[in-house]
Amino acid sequence: MQQFNKELKQKREKLQKIKDNVTIDRLKDLNLTIKVIDQLLTKYPNQKTNYPNIFLEEYEFLKKYKFLWEICTTISEFTSDEIRSYYWYEHNLKNKELLELSNDFFKNATNKEIYELFLKLYKQNKNIHFVKLDKNSYFKGESTFLLYDKSFYLQLQREYDFSDISTLIHEFGHGIQFLLNYNYNLFVNQVCFSEISSIFFELLSMDYFSKDLFFKRDAITAEQSLWDNSCENALSLTRLFQVFESIDLNEWENKNIIKKKLTNYLLEYNIDSLLNEMPSHDFPYVISYSIANELYLMYLNDPEESFYIYKKIMAIDLKLPPDKYLDEIINLGVLPTENLDKYEKVLKRKLV
Repeated sequence: MQQFNKELKQKREKLQKIKDNVTIDRLKDLNLTIKVIDQLLTKYPNQKTNYPNIFLEEYEFLKKYKFLWEICTTISEFTSDEIRSYYWYEHNLKNKELLELSNDFFKNATNKEIYELFLKLYKQNKNIHFVKLDKNSYFKGESTFLLYDKSFYLQLQREYDFSDISTLIHEFGHGIQFLLNYNYNLFVNQVCFSEISSIFFELLSMDYFSKDLFFKRDAITAEQSLWDNSCENALSLTRLFQVFESIDLNEWENKNIIKKKLTNYLLEYNIDSLLNEMPSHDFPYVISYSIANELYLMYLNDPEESFYIYKKIMAIDLKLPPDKYLDEIINLGVLPTENLDKYEKVLKRKLV
């Protein structure tokens, strides 16, 4: 991560130096860009062990999106009782080969407009970094878009298996969204929808490479793993929702009173293992997956239609309240969790 952070720090220093010389209309973008860099550089706090505080933070975040809890509950019902193990072939692909494979995917599996957007990111490959896997890291891949100069930075931790390909494409999916519609609110009120674009292209990449004899087995395994993880994460979230609902909590209550109730619950019941999972971190991925999955099923039937609806979703006003943002998605005919039964059947046919 050192090179990635080093470049971001250097970018921040350059922007700081020119602040006094930019026009007023550009100063807003510059200040926002510096803010984004600062948040990236302080993104990984030490693992917390203060369970009352963790419990309170989980509650305060998740209660804002209570209208989305039902989506998690529905997905959780598809959690398999079977304990699966995933075997991955080792792929000693060079970094350049990974980039070439991502280019092949966007060129052949998407449309001209999306491919051209991808190329705008691809041409900034000097800002793309491949590093050794850090097992203590929160994220295998990460990316950011700096509004002031429209630069895109991406970092991928190599595992030398198929996940290197799908994760790289996932991160490019973020970049494409940033080019289509960028607003800082995506990382604030709309954070639960911030992974739609990335997961959509990740799913498409798994389908694309499942048709390649060299990658077929791993691509299908990756899709199975993503499905299982989404269901299991939804189950952990649902269990946490049930805990919240079992405690007499009122949103209008003083924060200290709520914390006391949560602390008392912890004294009576041991849910440390659940809190260690930090379910709120997975919440945006589960919600976004439910929508991306619907787009993916649409793609399997009619690619151009799916790209048309995808662009419509990307164009939704990111300053809307989250519940209104979801309404706009539903108005486009994308109903989260509506076709999970159908998807499970599609996946099972691939696994045969």
